[in-house]
Amino acid sequence: MICIQRASDYVASQLELDVTMSSALSAGVLELPFPADSNAYFVGDTNHTSQTGGMLQFTRTFTNIPQTINVPSGSELVTFPGIANGNLAVEGLEVYNAVDVGEYDGFWVTTAGPHGLSVDDIVQVRNFSWNEYDETTGEFLLSDYFFGRDALGETWADASALEISSPTRFLIKQELLDWEGATPTLEVLSGETKNDERSAYDISNASVNLGGLGVVITTSAVHTINTGEKMDINMQFTEGTNPFVNSVNGQFPVLSVPNNTSFIVDIGFKWDGFVQLSVESGAKVKSTGSRRGPTSYNTSTRTRYQYILPGVTTGIDDETDIVLPEPFKVMSLRYSEPTDTTSDADIQINSAGVYVLTVPTFPTSTDYIRMINNKSNIVIESTLSKWAGNIMVMKIKTCQAR
Repeated sequence: MICIQRASDYVASQLELDVTMSSALSAGVLELPFPADSNAYFVGDTNHTSQTGGMLQFTRTFTNIPQTINVPSGSELVTFPGIANGNLAVEGLEVYNAVDVGEYDGFWVTTAGPHGLSVDDIVQVRNFSWNEYDETTGEFLLSDYFFGRDALGETWADASALEISSPTRFLIKQELLDWEGATPTLEVLSGETKNDERSAYDISNASVNLGGLGVVITTSAVHTINTGEKMDINMQFTEGTNPFVNSVNGQFPVLSVPNNTSFIVDIGFKWDGFVQLSVESGAKVKSTGSRRGPTSYNTSTRTRYQYILPGVTTGIDDETDIVLPEPFKVMSLRYSEPTDTTSDADIQINSAGVYVLTVPTFPTSTDYIRMINNKSNIVIESTLSKWAGNIMVMKIKTCQAR
């Protein structure tokens, strides 16, 4: 409100910050030009101007505490953590006892993501480690490991997927396994699988995903690609009659799989309506899992603006009570300090030739891959500053995990 009074009577501290505009008296004026508002707080006098006759004009401002908003805030280069265990982590192991004479025992294996296997496909496995439930003590005890790494840490064992019960569960049998008729309950400590039958595919066609995000890529052969997988794509294409050749080269997550000869990815191009895409010869795609080092992407961000008035906002008596969200980081549980690469529990051979179960990070590789697939937002930066009067604004910048 625009106020005017004798300059000699004006005292800058005549109203305390955070006084409410519940009445003309509390606002320090003779009359309010609009309805009183007990949720409007005094944030200061501004625009002081001397007037004739020894008068002083100024603007007296009251404000409600703004609602929290979350808005797009452009893009920036963000470094995302590496993923050490980019293969399919094993989340469940169930004992399989042979039924027929001469048949091998094995495991029902449950993976953290879709395995893409078919019956009789060869799957590679390693680093299976588990605790076995002891019915006598009622505890899980460290029992065994299987398919352990060699000194170079690269040993994989081949197994045949003899049955498929779900997109994340399959059966393997091994000559070296013998459960002796027992069916103990197993608690997984570590384990990895990978399906090397997911090879490179030629791209025969690409089209705009009508009514949705991304492009539909058609492969020249039947594929075993699943939603959420990372695909290395090298493709050149033109749009309509425009001779300009666009090039796509990078790793992109699969958004959905319409059928076994196509999948949908967002390559960053946006179109209004239908545009005919023509793929140049030689375009290829390959499923690579998620193993990688720390990687930087230019990614879009969103910023949350949250307004806080100490003494009014619930639980906040003064600025020291405001807790800023920490930027996302991967923590090494072994050393209790940040690290740049996620990892699951693993088995390694130490200098004495002994198998050692390593401690995973927080989050683990499996957890972080889930975060990527779920499009979880992570905090990049958080700051606290004054907005008006004693009202503070907390800015929390986020981006989707990649």
